[in-house]
Parts: sequence; structure tokens; C-alpha cells
Amino acid sequence: MATRSYTVSAAVLEHLNRVRPDWHGEGNPNFNKLGEKNPGWKGGKQKNNGYTRIYLSKGKTIPEHRSIAGKALGRPLGKNEVVHHINGIRNDNRNSNLLICDRYYHNWLEKRMGDLFKAEHFNGRN
Repeated sequence: MATRSYTVSAAVLEHLNRVRPDWHGEGNPNFNKLGEKNPGWKGGKQKNNGYTRIYLSKGKTIPEHRSIAGKALGRPLGKNEVVHHINGIRNDNRNSNLLICDRYYHNWLEKRMGDLFKAEHFNGRN
């Protein structure tokens, strides 16, 4: 998972240090509290770009649909295995809505579905 970096202006930092000088980093009472120990805990699930991610440990999360598909197979998914949401709804993780395929087939499937959508809604025009 890519990390994001943000640039914070000196004025913002100065304001934050005036308001709560002890609240940043280790001054925050929840600084080292992970998972259920943190009062911001939301049950171990979070939304990211429409997908539901589940908390594993030490800040690591995985997409819920990959976890569900792996449990259905009885093994973790390989790096080349992709889980496709059949109905296109990214957080609908029912077994009946998940299709496990390799990356090549998934790319072909997404392109084919896009072409069919265009043909149906735009009479095949780009």
C-alpha cells in the first residue's frame, strides 16, 4: 500500500502547537495504541476507494474480498490472482459475487465489459 506524504505549512504547524502542543507524536495518549486499544477503532474495517479493507495487525490491512476468496479456496491467494466483483459493486463481498481469476483474464474481462457497456449505452460510439 502506497504511503502519502503531505506538506504542512509553517503557519498550520504553529497553530497546532499553540492549540495542543502535547498532542502530536508521542504526546498523544493514543500514539502507540493500535487496533481495539485505540478509541478511534471502528471494528477493524475501513473503506478505501470503494473497497472494504480489514485490519490484520500492526497497522496492516488487506482487501476484504481477497480474504474471503482465500478462505473459500482454503489458501491465501497468489500475487497473480485477482478477485473480480461480478456485479461491479466493490464492497459486495458475498461468495456468489466474487470470481477468482488471473490478471490476464481479469484485464480481458474488464475491457470486454466496458465494450459491452459502451455498445449498450452509446451505440458503440467512443
